[in-house]
Amino acid sequence: MNNNLISIIVPVYNVDLYLRDCLDSIVNQTYRNIEIIIVDDGSSDSSGAICDEYASKDNRIKVIHQANSGVSEARNVGLDVAIGDYILFVDSDDWIDKEVCETVLDLAIEQNADVICFGRREYHLSGNVEVLAVSKPCEIEKTELIKQLVFEYGVIRTGMINKFYSSKLFRNIRFPKGRTYEDVSVFSHVVHLSNKIYVTNVVFYNYIVHEGSIMSNRFQKDGILEIIRASQDRLELLKLYYPQFVNRQIAFMLREMIIGKEVMRGSSEYPTFMKMMNNFVNEKKSRLKSVSEYSRLIWLWYYCPPLASLYVKLLNRTRK
Repeated sequence: MNNNLISIIVPVYNVDLYLRDCLDSIVNQTYRNIEIIIVDDGSSDSSGAICDEYASKDNRIKVIHQANSGVSEARNVGLDVAIGDYILFVDSDDWIDKEVCETVLDLAIEQNADVICFGRREYHLSGNVEVLAVSKPCEIEKTELIKQLVFEYGVIRTGMINKFYSSKLFRNIRFPKGRTYEDVSVFSHVVHLSNKIYVTNVVFYNYIVHEGSIMSNRFQKDGILEIIRASQDRLELLKLYYPQFVNRQIAFMLREMIIGKEVMRGSSEYPTFMKMMNNFVNEKKSRLKSVSEYSRLIWLWYYCPPLASLYVKLLNRTRK
């Protein structure tokens, strides 16, 4: 019988409407040998009190209160104190099915896998529920998974949720402080370090889709900058180990920069942004024509910049 310790890390910030459902789903796991590390990231609502309430009733729970530092630092604090053989990240406004720890631990041992990916349900504000899961269980080679992440296809997303990790993967990996879209670079590095990745078609994670998706943030200044920064981290990994995917990653970043050029126009950040974009374009000059094949927007920008500007405005208007 398996007796490995599982560390479940839960960053918490102002989620008192959802937090009890999240914590109930964790404390009621059928597999009992877990430590639950809750990092209250400076909540100003009743979230901190709810965390302490649950800790008073379950000695497997450790609560850490800290000044607001962002989800990346909250996860890092959790990783610093975690002593489990395996790591599971759960966002505090989501919840997990009660069998997840038992099932994925058995799979990790049976398959001798460093990462187990499992399915998730996405609950949209419209009431629509989307299920993301593979059609059948399989091992996935890490180069193939990196390709899926870079080319943006498949059901395995860059988020750290709905995945089960060997804790050894995080010996030298931490989340970049003060950053959003931190999963883009971190998960790619975790995949690269993994010896075996196994994907199950069982759906265990329940994710609430809030406003502020990547699509909407592509048309906001802060979102654009963070997406580009996180993508640069992944580009450096690709250049070293997966050069066959570099052009596609450059295309993604250039596409976001072309959108950012229009979003930033007229703002105080515009000159700095344009300097960054021009440096990027000059460095990648020899690749620009080839990367234009990956994106209609880049093709327009490469051959007729005014049309690219109009296209971005149309995209922005269409999403509203």
